[in-house]
Amino acid sequence: MLAALGTFAPLSTDMYLAGFPELAQGFGTSVGEVQLSLSLFLLGLAIGQLFYGPVIDGWGRKLPLVSGVAFFAAISLSIVFAPNIETFLVLRFLQAVGGCAGMVVGRAIISDLYDKQEAATLLSSVMAIQALAPIVAPVIGGYVTATAGWHSIFALLAGIGFVCLLAVILTIPESLPSSARQRESLSQTLTNYGQLLANRSFLLPAIVGGLSFAVGFAFVSGSSFIYMTLYGVSAEVYGWLFALNAVGIIVGAILNGAMLRRINSRCATTISLATCLAAASVLFLFGSDMPLVLLMGLFFMCSLTLPITGANTVALALAASGNHRGGGSAIVGVMQFVCAGLAATAVGLFNDGSMTAVTGTMLAGALISLMVWSFAKRGLTSKGDD
Repeated sequence: MLAALGTFAPLSTDMYLAGFPELAQGFGTSVGEVQLSLSLFLLGLAIGQLFYGPVIDGWGRKLPLVSGVAFFAAISLSIVFAPNIETFLVLRFLQAVGGCAGMVVGRAIISDLYDKQEAATLLSSVMAIQALAPIVAPVIGGYVTATAGWHSIFALLAGIGFVCLLAVILTIPESLPSSARQRESLSQTLTNYGQLLANRSFLLPAIVGGLSFAVGFAFVSGSSFIYMTLYGVSAEVYGWLFALNAVGIIVGAILNGAMLRRINSRCATTISLATCLAAASVLFLFGSDMPLVLLMGLFFMCSLTLPITGANTVALALAASGNHRGGGSAIVGVMQFVCAGLAATAVGLFNDGSMTAVTGTMLAGALISLMVWSFAKRGLTSKGDD
C-alpha cells in the first residue's frame, strides 16, 4: 500500500503528458504555459514534503496521511472542472502538496517499524513497485486521452486517490505512539531541520541518496536524445529501451534484498556506488563509439544500482534522525528532487550534440556520491553502525 501511495507523483506527471496539445487548445493558451504545470507540480512536491515532515512528527502518521490522500483525490477531481489555465496551474500545485504525503509518511512508517537492514530491504521493494509507474503511466495516459480527453486523466487520478484513501483507512496502522509525538512551533521546527542538516550521520547518507537520483535523472533527461537522435531508434523502440532501465531498478531492488541477507547496508552501498562509478566512467570515456547493445547494458547497470544506493542511504539517514523521522523523511525527499533537478538542468545546459552532457553528469554524480560516502562511512563506522 505504501508503494502504491508513492506512485501518485509519477502517475500525476506522466499520465497527462499526451494531453498537452489538447490542454493548450482547450484553455486557449500555448503548450509552454501548459508545461508550466509540470514545474509547479514538482515545486509542490518539494514544499509539501517540508510541510508534512513536522506535521507527522507532531500528529502521528495516519491522520496526516489520510488527510493528504483525501486532499489529493479531491483536488484531482477539481482539476476536471478547471475553467481556465490559471486555475489549472494552481490546482496542479495543490495536487502535488496532497500527493507527496504518501512519499513522506511511507518512509517514516517503515523507519518507525523496522531497523536499518529491514528498512533498507523494504524501501528497495517499494522503489521496485514505484518503478513500474513511469512504464505504464504514459501508455495509460495516451490511451485515455485519445479515447476520452484530458479531463478523464484527472478523473482517473481522483478515482485512484479515493480507492487508496479507503485502503489507507482500513489497512495502514498508526506507527507513532502518542507518547513519542512532538508538536512544536515554527521556530522549533526550523531549529529541528537545522539540527538534522548539522547531523553528519543524517546529512551525508541523505546527500548520497540524492546524488543517486541525479544519476538516474541525467539518464531520463537525455535518453530520448541519445536513443532516438544519435542512434536513430523509433519512438516505439525507445519506449521499450526506456522500460529496460525501469526493469533494472526492479532487478536492483531484488538484488538488494538478497545482499542484505549476507552483508550490512554500508557494504551494499559501497558495492553499489563503485559499480555505478565504473559503469558511468566507461560510458563517459567510450560511450560515443559504443554499439547500442553495450550502451544499453551500461545504462542498465547504472539503473540497477539506484535502488540499492537509494534504499540503504535513506534507511541510514532516517535511523540517524532520532525522534524527527518525519522531518528527516521530508529533507531526504526534497534533496532527491533538488539533485534530480540539478542533473536535468546540467544535461540541458551542456548539451553539445553528443551524449557527453548525459554521461558526464552521470559520472559527476557517481564520483561525488562515492567521495561523500567515503566520509559518511567513517562516521557510521565510528558509531558502531551495523
